Amino acid sequence: PMEFMVDSLMKNISEVIARSERALITTITKKSSEDLALYLSENGIKVRYLHSEIETIERLEILRDYRLGEIDVIVGVNLLREGLDLPETSFIGILDAEKIGFLRSKTSLLQIIGRGARNANGRVVMYVHEKNPQHADKQTEETSIIPCLQEAAAKNLAVSSAMRDAISETYRRRAIQHDYNVKNNITPKTVISSIKELSIPNKKTEIFDGGNMTRESIKTLTKRLELEMDVAAANLDFEKAAEIRDQLMSLRKKK
Repeated sequence: PMEFMVDSLMKNISEVIARSERALITTITKKSSEDLALYLSENGIKVRYLHSEIETIERLEILRDYRLGEIDVIVGVNLLREGLDLPETSFIGILDAEKIGFLRSKTSLLQIIGRGARNANGRVVMYVHEKNPQHADKQTEETSIIPCLQEAAAKNLAVSSAMRDAISETYRRRAIQHDYNVKNNITPKTVISSIKELSIPNKKTEIFDGGNMTRESIKTLTKRLELEMDVAAANLDFEKAAEIRDQLMSLRKKK
């Protein structure tokens, strides 16, 4: 039943928090990310949800607080697009992993899995449905990934071709890395990455074309737009990045 998935998530999250690490949970809809975040919050977890409707500056605040430990869990729809380094992440839960679509394609799954690759305790759990439509709400955790492809058939679990390909590729890469580590006497360690302080204004700055603004105001607004453009580009939102670029070009003409 659905309760299994929630209980499993709570267990994994509790273990992560006990080690002062972080967890990412990926969903396929905004509503499910908000509902799950609300449930976790009501059960004492420091959690926020993250999706495309969250404003740029608030997104940056959430990600910064996550790295600082003020938030332990982020629930989101497309976290792989954040384009930011999150080495504190040691658990990733992928809900509806067997679904067909770009959010659960081989490439997307590999990128999500990669979020946990920079932490020595990193692990990924894929939650899938049973094939039997009468039990469509049941999701099951498989912690032994390679056997799970064979076990899945026996347990009547849905496993997509994208899952199979992503799992196989992950283990191929892992074997190469393991051999390299053994040959060079390397012990995997969590990547230590500095947390850059973000200068985030309390209020959203209105976007002007520089009409009656002072030179100093234009300079300040230009810096803000440059930040937003970089974030948009990192999130692969090139249309938004192009719009901000055009605004920057207009502002620079006013200097």
